[in-house]
Amino acid sequence: MLNPMIRLLTESDRFAAMSFLNRSPEYNLYQLGNLAETERLLRQILSVNPENASALHVMGLIGLDVERYEMAEEFVMAAIAFQNNNPHFYLTLGRILNKLDKKEDAIESYKAALEL
Repeated sequence: MLNPMIRLLTESDRFAAMSFLNRSPEYNLYQLGNLAETERLLRQILSVNPENASALHVMGLIGLDVERYEMAEEFVMAAIAFQNNNPHFYLTLGRILNKLDKKEDAIESYKAALEL
């Protein structure tokens, strides 16, 4: 059953809303664009649940956005350690490794994403 608010939207808007709702809360927070606030909240989440793969992944996305690539790599590698079946994690890792000029590792990460 659709959320009553979503029923009022056009079909394309409904698709966008459903996509938004199906993402992790951590990713939705990141999408709002306030990276400093998102990072602060994610660090709080990780202090309580350090194995939250979604929060770790989003921390990696933030690191990628602010060009802190080593930090980003560490967070995404941790996310993969806790949830190794998410192709988005491997795609993000590939982007990070590419920025770190680790081309061969980036290719392997992209291949891993395609295999999932």
